[in-house]
Amino acid sequence: MLRRIRAVLSGGASGVVGVSPREARGRLETGEAVLVDVREDEEWLAGRIPGSTHVPLGELRARAGSLPRERTLVVACRSGNRSALAAQVLSAEGYEVLNLEGGVRAWVEAGLPFVGRVV
Repeated sequence: MLRRIRAVLSGGASGVVGVSPREARGRLETGEAVLVDVREDEEWLAGRIPGSTHVPLGELRARAGSLPRERTLVVACRSGNRSALAAQVLSAEGYEVLNLEGGVRAWVEAGLPFVGRVV
């Protein structure tokens, strides 16, 4: 996993398709997609997008099998960087994945539903 993280960080997050907060919300509302929040436990406990699934980045490989393959995964973190890495990992595992552009910060700035606060 660390080798993959280093490779992504040194080469950028190429190949990851982004989605705006409003477009992501539309996909979530229609049931086309599921939101996966890869932030750490403390961040998740402080605040989250209602209905999102919490899988910390460090647990992603071990828990990826619990995520639905029949729906698109919208991956989120605070700003979009960790989720870009998560999107690459999940894409390599055969999932259809989109990265939430700007992360949960952008989601909140767009005035979309959020419980708690972003830390």
